[in-house]
Amino acid sequence: MEKINIELVTEITTWKPSQSLNISVLINGKEVWQDKEYKINQDIELKDVEVEDGVENTLELVIDGMKSDYTLVGENGVLLKDVMFHVKNVFLDDIDLGSVFQHVCEYYPTFPEGWEPDNEEDRCMPGTVDLGWNGRWVFKFESPVYLWMLENF
Repeated sequence: MEKINIELVTEITTWKPSQSLNISVLINGKEVWQDKEYKINQDIELKDVEVEDGVENTLELVIDGMKSDYTLVGENGVLLKDVMFHVKNVFLDDIDLGSVFQHVCEYYPTFPEGWEPDNEEDRCMPGTVDLGWNGRWVFKFESPVYLWMLENF
């Protein structure tokens, strides 16, 4: 086991200040952080998180609370207003991953009725950091973190 610090720099773009989301963070399936009234742009800081050595670890960001009326579409099908949750950056043990984390993240949206993809492969959206639907954003990494970063970046 290794203990690491993780920081997620996040942001919500919204058109109605009363909108809030339920955001949870899981490490290897275990919930380590939750905010049921996430409304503001805030960094999610996780201190001394235990991760497994020598195996792939999973950080999941679970988004819930997006409602269909958060998206306004005009008569001609043009998107007028929307609510988006953005993952702007990831820090592992104070090391800024920059845009590199986008190459190893995946987004599994819970598609609204009528938007479901025809193919199962299309349910995963690799490299997506602007999240407009409820779902799971997944970032995988290995421990020791420093060795994983050297080998992969």
